[in-house]
Amino acid sequence: MATKISVRLNGRKQVALFLSNSTPFVIEGKVVFKPFYRPTTTIKRTCDYFNIPVPKELDIKTIFKPKTFFDISVCGKLGADNNKRIIDFVEACNAALIKHSEFKTAKEVATFVLGGCKKESLNASITFADFLDIVINDQRGKEENPNSNNFQVYITLKNSLKNWEKYNSIISDLKQADFENLSAYLKNRKGKNGKKGANFERMMQCYRAVINAAISQRYNKVTGCNESNKVVLDKQNPTTRLKQRSNKSFVEIYREKELEGALTFEQVEAFKNFDLYTIDVKIPSWHNHKKYEYTPKMENVELWYDILKFMLSAGGIRPIDAIRIKIENIDFEHNRIIYLPHKENRFANDDKELSKHLVSVSFNAEMLEIINKYIDKSVNGFLFPCPCNIRDNGKHNYKRIDQVKECMNALLKEIGIAMGLSFKPTNYTIRKTAITCNADTEYKALKLAAMEKAAKDGGTSLRYVKETYYKPVNNVY
Repeated sequence: MATKISVRLNGRKQVALFLSNSTPFVIEGKVVFKPFYRPTTTIKRTCDYFNIPVPKELDIKTIFKPKTFFDISVCGKLGADNNKRIIDFVEACNAALIKHSEFKTAKEVATFVLGGCKKESLNASITFADFLDIVINDQRGKEENPNSNNFQVYITLKNSLKNWEKYNSIISDLKQADFENLSAYLKNRKGKNGKKGANFERMMQCYRAVINAAISQRYNKVTGCNESNKVVLDKQNPTTRLKQRSNKSFVEIYREKELEGALTFEQVEAFKNFDLYTIDVKIPSWHNHKKYEYTPKMENVELWYDILKFMLSAGGIRPIDAIRIKIENIDFEHNRIIYLPHKENRFANDDKELSKHLVSVSFNAEMLEIINKYIDKSVNGFLFPCPCNIRDNGKHNYKRIDQVKECMNALLKEIGIAMGLSFKPTNYTIRKTAITCNADTEYKALKLAAMEKAAKDGGTSLRYVKETYYKPVNNVY
């Protein structure tokens, strides 16, 4: 059993523990410590004489060899101290392997020893953080888990829980109550998007998986965990759930979804005539890893508002296509704009294929008013003078494009509150609204034409058809 353990350099020139074919465990910084070598007075004087820099550290490959470890003749007392640490550590690892045959990886046995194993009992001092590293290392090992990519999920868990108060607790001390404590922490944790509860369900599942692994026969010798550490997820327990089901039926929920996400004809008119001076727009931003909000200039607010109105009047053009519409896309001769949606730009190399995906939208009074307002302010060939169009000479800088879209969303949020909308509007609310209103307008025109024909066939007037004869018994819109 002792022949399985060895200490040598890994691929990154780090001193590491090797156990059979498992992934090595780096002991540099845990068992052996830098500096491994300190220049002598003679070397310093020689370097000064030749006016060359003093070497801070030799290449570790020249001073470290397997079995003999650090070269004492070069490293002196620093090497001797590290060698003693390595020898003691290897002896402890071999002793642990003899007693606990369940250890399969270098990480397991090293963590067991470094945690302070006891002669007659199992190690009960390994922390949750240490064991999570074992799980990540085990999942990453392609020899044992050739089809597993789960280690990425556990790395996300590790990053999510670094500020959790129980993160460095002894894993065998964690119980069901700590699972509920974790729930409260994850509910209040903000993700990269600034929203609370980011990845809540997934992280709760991963935590349970780590605890279940700690209880398993494979690892319980390392962790000291048993069935008393098991955690249970009760779907009816509000403490361990991020969101709760209402008493609404499936039909009610689906109908609400259908009616949410687009403005009505009346709301569209209110949006077009909205007074921007009645709201206070705040734009979220980051500086020195701290989030804050600032009030933008009114000219920028007006620009975002005009882009949104342009989206509305141009048939629901996508945000990125509206922001980056070019002067060359405006066909004044035939009163229309012609553009290629950004998502279809792969067809731009073939004229025949390109023509199939070009979109033509005829001018209306609102669209023409916006075009005339900005055509003299155009920069780099773009209609709207947005930062993403002004900088980088018009090249695609998606970060800047996204910043403009975020500003438009912030403006829409405030307008939505002022209008008393029951949902939070976004850029795509405008796209959905334009498409919905255009379809409904066409439908109303078709329905009116159908009623006129029905009135003629019935020998009556359109007015009597609307007020007296037509009944919506067939549930047609």
